[in-house]
Amino acid sequence: MTTSVEIIVTHSRRKLQICYTTRVGGHSSRYFNPRTWRHTDNHLSVSDHVRYVISRFAQSPHALRILRCHVMSSDALKTVYKSVVLAKLLYAAPAWWSFTNTADKDRIEAFLRRGVKLCLYQDTDPTASQLVEDLEHKLFRTVLYNTQHVLHHLLPNRTDH
Repeated sequence: MTTSVEIIVTHSRRKLQICYTTRVGGHSSRYFNPRTWRHTDNHLSVSDHVRYVISRFAQSPHALRILRCHVMSSDALKTVYKSVVLAKLLYAAPAWWSFTNTADKDRIEAFLRRGVKLCLYQDTDPTASQLVEDLEHKLFRTVLYNTQHVLHHLLPNRTDH
């Protein structure tokens, strides 16, 4: 069994595509990586990334149910779900969230609703959009107040009124 990663770059007048292709054995899968993007016919899309991440974690709730039956308390399972599954699902979300379409956002929200149905997430917990908004706000505050941040020099000079 061999594993390889190749980057495909195609450039033409109407299509520019950069994506990872991962091959394990004879199977290949394409997915969006937060450090890459795909642009086809003047439309940026992260649908491949959303599908890949959700399919990758589709088995996680099942694994957490098994843990619930054997060992873990509900509070511990909720903590694991939030700190592992949601963290992976929304990894680098401020970079790619604005390129998601309504269908992608609905898929992510449906994934969260599945977590609610399995008692791993609560109705009162923030939606995916609210979580991403909080992440964006946190990133901006970090860039704004940390003069050593790699993006800090891109901000305009501060003015005092």
